[in-house]
Amino acid sequence: MLDMTDIVHHRVPAGMVARVAMIAVGGALMVIGVQQAAVFPYPIDIHNGLLFVTVASCLVFGLGFTGLALFAPERHWTIGRGRVEIDSDNPFRRWRHQFSRHEIEGFSIRKDNSADGPPSWVVVLNTHAGKRFESRRLRHEADADKLMRQMQDAFYG
Repeated sequence: MLDMTDIVHHRVPAGMVARVAMIAVGGALMVIGVQQAAVFPYPIDIHNGLLFVTVASCLVFGLGFTGLALFAPERHWTIGRGRVEIDSDNPFRRWRHQFSRHEIEGFSIRKDNSADGPPSWVVVLNTHAGKRFESRRLRHEADADKLMRQMQDAFYG
């Protein structure tokens, strides 16, 4: 456990509203897929291939949304002098990663262009074992730099 001097807390949320919305969307897609499968003309041939693709897509994407909502972790970083603890939990499981000074390779900033909107930045914790943990997405590079400096100051003391 970390002592309470010079600690930085950082939360990477996976909000309950987002989880419920994704379960609702996934459930609706699966219901549509099952309804379409009920009226599906058998046997499958070239003429009803589009219906088959529609049914399969609804089921696959519905399961994907539901699985992501149920199993995506929420993370809480606690960074103190020479130690990092990352608590992860989802509705079914809770686990903790603990790293000491000799296990951490360093902190870095990565630009993320994956979103549809403007680019965002994340602070990345890299370990010598090859594990990477990302902070929440930040809108400005200056905010990411500030967060990284806070984490480094707390970690390196």
